Amino acid sequence: MVGYLANQAVPRLGEVLRCSTLTRYEKIPLDKLIGTVILERIVDALCLLLLFIVALFSQPHLHESILQTFFSKSRNTGGISMLLWAGIAIAALGAIIMLWLLVTRKKLSDLILLFKKIALHIWQGFIAIKGLRRPGQFIFLSIALWGLYAACVYVGFLMLEETTQYGFLEALTVLCAGSLGMVATPGGIGAYAF
Repeated sequence: MVGYLANQAVPRLGEVLRCSTLTRYEKIPLDKLIGTVILERIVDALCLLLLFIVALFSQPHLHESILQTFFSKSRNTGGISMLLWAGIAIAALGAIIMLWLLVTRKKLSDLILLFKKIALHIWQGFIAIKGLRRPGQFIFLSIALWGLYAACVYVGFLMLEETTQYGFLEALTVLCAGSLGMVATPGGIGAYAF
């Protein structure tokens, strides 16, 4: 519960707070706990990717709808395409990185070393599944959890007369979209409902 409360204030702070709290009370090394958090997130991301694949291939009309929703020209942007906005965002990110390098007096090789270190930690978290006593059970329960999330959305459809015509495939689609909303904002505030 401490982690959920912290996430409401600062996104992803709950993960760090959970690890530090467990380190204090259970005497488990912090780096080992961070590795398990990374493993959990990787498995969740893979499950979500699998759900996206199932949703898109079971409902081919979604491809066009998603592309039109997110990558079409909008009147609000004055006709500027998403590709141009992506280019502007990449250029801004590059400028921020260059400014950071100048302010901290670091070299590009230091930045590359930092990214390699982060990638190594992610890889160590991913292969931590080998160290579990029952890795098969961990994977099964993770998949079952996402299946239950989808079942909850489907049961929600059955609660309202206006949504009873929607089936389990539509529930997968809503779950995928809602999950992106949860990732985008702390607790999914606003983005989940959208």
